[in-house]
Amino acid sequence: MARNLAIPSPLSSDKEFSRYYHYDLASREEQDLGCELCATHCQLWTLKSSDRWAQVLGRFEYQRRIAWFEERIRRILAELKTRRYATWEGRSQPKPRLSRGVIL
Repeated sequence: MARNLAIPSPLSSDKEFSRYYHYDLASREEQDLGCELCATHCQLWTLKSSDRWAQVLGRFEYQRRIAWFEERIRRILAELKTRRYATWEGRSQPKPRLSRGVIL
């Protein structure tokens, strides 16, 4: 179970380096990003659900993993939002000015 909650080691390989610093998100498909978003939410929930993980991992490593998972979720959401609005070409119309009525 602790293996699922591990964060990538940036010194192991180029692939893990790009995953650790979230550089891999731009090359992933939207469906893969959605699946990873759900999985990352579950992993973060599992990590936060019990104080046992803090005892097993140590306080520093526990906080570091939580911070990495939260940052990963923020980056995935930002990437999905960017892609959604990148294909949207319409511009909004300016808001009409409301009339003030008749001044007597």
